[in-house]
Amino acid sequence: MKEFKVAFNNYSSEWSEKNSNTESTKLLVNYYLNEFGEEYKNQTKTKPESEIKSILKKLSPNSLAIQSQYIALNSSPLGSKHLLDDPNDGTTYSAIHAKHHPAIKAYLEQFGYYDIFLVDIDSGNIVYSVFKELDFSTSLLDGPYANTNLAEVFKIVANSSDKDLTKLVDFKRYFPSYETPASFIASPIYDGENKIGVLIFQMPVATINNVMTNNGKWQEIGLGKTGETYLVAEDKLVRSNLRLLIEDKEKFIAVSKENNLENLELITTKNTNILFQEMNNPAVANALEGKSR
Repeated sequence: MKEFKVAFNNYSSEWSEKNSNTESTKLLVNYYLNEFGEEYKNQTKTKPESEIKSILKKLSPNSLAIQSQYIALNSSPLGSKHLLDDPNDGTTYSAIHAKHHPAIKAYLEQFGYYDIFLVDIDSGNIVYSVFKELDFSTSLLDGPYANTNLAEVFKIVANSSDKDLTKLVDFKRYFPSYETPASFIASPIYDGENKIGVLIFQMPVATINNVMTNNGKWQEIGLGKTGETYLVAEDKLVRSNLRLLIEDKEKFIAVSKENNLENLELITTKNTNILFQEMNNPAVANALEGKSR
């Protein structure tokens, strides 16, 4: 955390000595509008042009430089920007990234997390992330994602005096992940008595679903051919995937069309019911009233 923080703050000045800011910014804007924008449209059926213009205006010079190098100039395809260990741009930041990124990336892959973030306690800057989505290098205090649940969990942990705090926030749609529902869990990073950062994990939806479905083996735990367990919050929207979507997507689509299910296109495109489907049945109503049957 200490290494990334110092190197991050110096990145723009070191990087601009060898790169054209104007040309790199053009490449970054092109990435936002075309590569990211097209995938966003594929997944949501809407164009994010106005959102992208607003986001770009809120990027600091440092953020523009580091996103240009690690995202726009990164030769790895969309969704695989994490494969880059060292861009060889001669900066202190990239030398530190090359040293630490392989180990953190391996940890993420081993335990199935979606992303891992290191956030500077003072500026709210995401000084490191594994996957290098559009939130990378932005400030969670005054940047484009300052009103997201990622920023929410950062602020809670940053403002707490509890060294052992672990804070989990509920799922919300998340723009950098193409509006896919995202949940985050965070803890503070201390250097002795000095809190210097916040460690944040983007929760693994697949792992949560595996727990709720017994890895897709419903019958083995006595749920028969149609029984299931799923999570529902107070808004009655599910927080884990339903059996029919996982087991027989075509049947799920057919049944959903018969019942005029809202958000069906989003559910089938993203292969998740989370936040997109309401469960308004007697079992849910009773449970939310504190009744166990």
